[in-house]
Amino acid sequence: MRILSVDADGMRCAYRLWKESTRGVPYCFDVDQNTWIESVLNDTLCGEKMFSSTEVLCALQGGRMLGFVQIGTPRFLFTPERTLASKGVGILRQIVFSEQAPEVGDLLLEAASSRFGSTLYAHYHALGLRCCAYHGKLHESMAHVEAALLRQGFRVEHQNAYCCLQLSKAHLSCQALCVSRATEHDKTIYALHRVGRCTARAVVRSLGGLTGGAAAHVAYLVELSVAADVRSQGVGGKFVRWISAELHRTSHTEIHTDTAAENTSARRFYEREGFEARGMTRSYVFTP
Repeated sequence: MRILSVDADGMRCAYRLWKESTRGVPYCFDVDQNTWIESVLNDTLCGEKMFSSTEVLCALQGGRMLGFVQIGTPRFLFTPERTLASKGVGILRQIVFSEQAPEVGDLLLEAASSRFGSTLYAHYHALGLRCCAYHGKLHESMAHVEAALLRQGFRVEHQNAYCCLQLSKAHLSCQALCVSRATEHDKTIYALHRVGRCTARAVVRSLGGLTGGAAAHVAYLVELSVAADVRSQGVGGKFVRWISAELHRTSHTEIHTDTAAENTSARRFYEREGFEARGMTRSYVFTP
């Protein structure tokens, strides 16, 4: 078995492997080959190129691709306070191989790790594929990938709960609210105003443009915040129901979102609003 850089023909093989292996993952949509390859090679986030360099390596045996891994040097990393330019760290953006061939995963991870001498993140937060709504974390259904990461010395860095709201079953509000909106890159920013001030804010992505039209019916709730002094007063629920009605009016049928697994109040809130749990997603880190 050989580990090689992937050429143009190899990217087409990688796409087929990705499509087969990620079936059922809630943020992996049925995008076409060109959309997926463009997302792998040339993604930008808020207009800024995400990686200063990136490489796709594949495991090849007898002329057949058995798996692949994408690694790169990110242009920025996120912290709770700010966005930081990376210094000497690497991102393992995605890895695909069969659960029947764990040795392929081990070889790909060894090759990826050898490219970086310091910290290596795997499935890092918001640096996922554009066509997957930038959701970078690994879904729990990919248990064989997590097992390979843990065997190679990675540890879980962070865990999120993923959920989805079917708008045909949602609480849709016709209540008149004072909501302003602004567009920024691929996002719409909603602000709820009460008594002359902003009391809640939401950031939503419509996924049609990111997926080549494959998920034009899906909106992603990137962020939702409510002012501390009006929490537990039903403000967040009214706001989400208003946004749901607005998205339903514009032909969306689903809202996806995720929140930190330890944020039990947020998880209870989404459950009350009709969001259905779609599993856990995790990021990982390896430090030599």
